[in-house]
Amino acid sequence: MTNRSDLAPAQLDWIEKASRQSGFLEVKPVALDAEPRFPAFKNWVDAGHHAPLGYLARNLELREDPTRLGTRLRSALVFLAPYPKAWFSSWVARYARGPDYHRALREKLHGISTAFQDRFGLLEEYRICVDTAPLLERALAERAGLGWIGKNGCLISRKHGSYFLIASWLISLEWREDESLSPFHCGTCTRCLEACPTDAFIEPGLIKASECLSTQTIENRGLIPERFHGHLGKTAYGCDICMEVCPWNRKISEPHGTEHLPPLADLLMLPESTFRAFFRKTPMLRPGWAGLRRNFLIAAASDPRAPAELFHSHLQHPSAVVRATARQILERFSLRACLKNTNSFTTENTENTENTEGTEGTEGTEGTESSPSHAKPERRPPT
Repeated sequence: MTNRSDLAPAQLDWIEKASRQSGFLEVKPVALDAEPRFPAFKNWVDAGHHAPLGYLARNLELREDPTRLGTRLRSALVFLAPYPKAWFSSWVARYARGPDYHRALREKLHGISTAFQDRFGLLEEYRICVDTAPLLERALAERAGLGWIGKNGCLISRKHGSYFLIASWLISLEWREDESLSPFHCGTCTRCLEACPTDAFIEPGLIKASECLSTQTIENRGLIPERFHGHLGKTAYGCDICMEVCPWNRKISEPHGTEHLPPLADLLMLPESTFRAFFRKTPMLRPGWAGLRRNFLIAAASDPRAPAELFHSHLQHPSAVVRATARQILERFSLRACLKNTNSFTTENTENTENTEGTEGTEGTEGTESSPSHAKPERRPPT
């Protein structure tokens, strides 16, 4: 007989049905216990590989034991939600192409929780976590049997690939079933490790956060180091490369369509209010408005046809970060121009040398030593 404080099979069936009706891909329960992956996470933080994501080093005791996130929390329902497909943009990571998922998923889980309590009246406490609580969500989802943490550090599902979001509903009911961990299905594949444009992986499954393009374009609110600029020719917000090359995502349909954003040069010349209208109510406000404009400036600079005036105009921008980024780009353009001119001079100078080699004495013995026909031409730089 099921104890009233336990999550019963019939209640789990109800939750699964409600989750499908709310648009979730899958949901599974798991007991809240001390997190087995915490020691590895702590070692990663202690080594400083989390920097500059300082928040990951806070509330470690809660990450170690998620029951401390409440007073009576005993288990979790972990949900997988598909990436939004509200619009398409090759410049934006898939997860951000739509309304802010934090709010959208939280509202869905609050609705499920309220309906569950109205029907069963069993919850003494609950907490909804959508990517903002000090909770090792991928590890929790792995223990729930929703997938395995792959070599790219993402949770991967045989059924759903890795293009999904994770949301957790922590409840006061007990889940007493044994964990059913998914086997590790990456095998010998190393496509994600090899495809990373910045070589950010320390080892399979562990990343140096400061070297990741997602960190630089989303979490960094200051200047992006110039060594990353060349990698932002295909993305301006986030990076999906390590998932795009994953074989488990091959069967996941790609949402292609009309580009949501205008050409970047046009986007950046729009009035600020119009520029912001493209991104309002999306999760893309994480780096701030200045950080977002900084990203698109760097991305626009990857196009050799981008007009210099685009970057000159941003030297007067109210944000110091935007002004400094514009200076970075213009200085790089100036350096390229200097190098091009230098190469042009070197090439022409070499041609002149080749054309005059062996001219001394080519006129035979007709002249004297002081004869102009025997003098080497003066080699002057082209004017």
